[in-house]
Amino acid sequence: MLPCRKIMPLVAALAAATALAAEPGTVKIAHFSEVISPEVGAKICGYDADQVSVAKHDDLYAIGLSVENGEDRLLVIALDILGLDGETVRDLRAKCAKKAGLPESAVFFSCTHNHSGPESVRRFNMPQYINREYLDYLERQLLKGVGSLAAAERTTCIVRFNSSFPDENYNRRYVTSDNCATFVPLRREYKPLCREHTDQELGLLLFYDVKRVAGRDGPVFVIGNYAAHVLSTHAPGLGGIRISADFPGFFRAYLKEEIGADSMFIQGACGDVCPYGDEEGMDAARQTGVNLARAAIDAIVDAGRNRERFTIVDPKLGHSIRPFAYPLRSDLRGRIQPEYDNSDDMNLELQCISIGDCAFAGMPGELLAEPGLEIKWHSPFRRTWIASLSTGFCGYMSPANFMVAGGYEPLKQSFRSRGTLKLVTETVDQLFELRQRMFPQDFAGADPYPDNLTQPIMNIPEGVKYRKVKSAKRVQ
Repeated sequence: MLPCRKIMPLVAALAAATALAAEPGTVKIAHFSEVISPEVGAKICGYDADQVSVAKHDDLYAIGLSVENGEDRLLVIALDILGLDGETVRDLRAKCAKKAGLPESAVFFSCTHNHSGPESVRRFNMPQYINREYLDYLERQLLKGVGSLAAAERTTCIVRFNSSFPDENYNRRYVTSDNCATFVPLRREYKPLCREHTDQELGLLLFYDVKRVAGRDGPVFVIGNYAAHVLSTHAPGLGGIRISADFPGFFRAYLKEEIGADSMFIQGACGDVCPYGDEEGMDAARQTGVNLARAAIDAIVDAGRNRERFTIVDPKLGHSIRPFAYPLRSDLRGRIQPEYDNSDDMNLELQCISIGDCAFAGMPGELLAEPGLEIKWHSPFRRTWIASLSTGFCGYMSPANFMVAGGYEPLKQSFRSRGTLKLVTETVDQLFELRQRMFPQDFAGADPYPDNLTQPIMNIPEGVKYRKVKSAKRVQ
């Protein structure tokens, strides 16, 4: 018989394994929400370097979701801040991973890119503007939240996905026929003329409590993903110096009030994309957030009534981090972040996670809508969503031709013109590798997945029905 001191660790390990185990086709989730608002008087990020907050309209949050499936775990964390430098992300990710007992690749950050929050990154050529005191506070709140997950009750859930396409954003570049670009926020009279690419997909991951899923209950947790700069509240005057979570806060509040679900907002490829009510104040932020939440509810209704189409049957969990290096623009060498001062290369990271056949591609800065769509188009997952400002804050990432046309985003780009194309191809390669690891059976044939030769040309999913409507006779 084993002595008691040897039996107890075995009992604890068995209990931990039992807690992690989930029924087939389900995951277990737990989440936290910690306030991360700075004190009033902190400098506001995103605009003038010395704007000081004078009031707080609403709190900022760090929201974390733990997902377990019996074999693996993920921890997804969304922050209501502008962004984090790469070295800060790596430090926080390592500490959160250690606290949660996870590999670092399984801890995934995303920042909403909130322009009504604290200075959390180095400004271009002005590293003194980073708020170290705030970052220390952020770390404490994060570790508090992650630590709370150990004792948190797990909810066994099935996972569904869906997408809606609300018309809530526009591309802020006006490009003339001879390919010259104007940054429209500096010439707002051109706003009605903007017609460049946007990504209007509102991607959704929906977690339903298995104890209530047979009824009309909605999800208990929602991950929403949309592309739009978070700067609606930043109106001139008072609007620009009030602390607020902006429209992601209203998005979360509306879902909580109307369907009782907790949620997080993950920022998409927003580099050149703004909400229609950009810089128009709190009511504009409220309208954008509520409109996105209503579009999410539409998709939730659809997913609930077409369960076979939208349920993730095999919710495998995947995660990977890959280094990404590309030469810095020569005129910036030695002028920007110290981590790049002694090298020709910017040493960044790409991080991808997946839940079943849905994936997030984490970016090291502000990816523009166009290359974000390229990643989505070439991904082997059923749905892929971009998570901007996930692994760092390297600035904008533009297509090479934007360097020809000019404008604000390519002017602020840190790496050379072909870097974005390499980033797109390496992200797609990473997504293929991740999906092959999660679903190797799909890659077993002569032609690697995906290949649609076995699918019908009229590929209408089961459950989609057409109503035959007879036209009424014209009354004479």
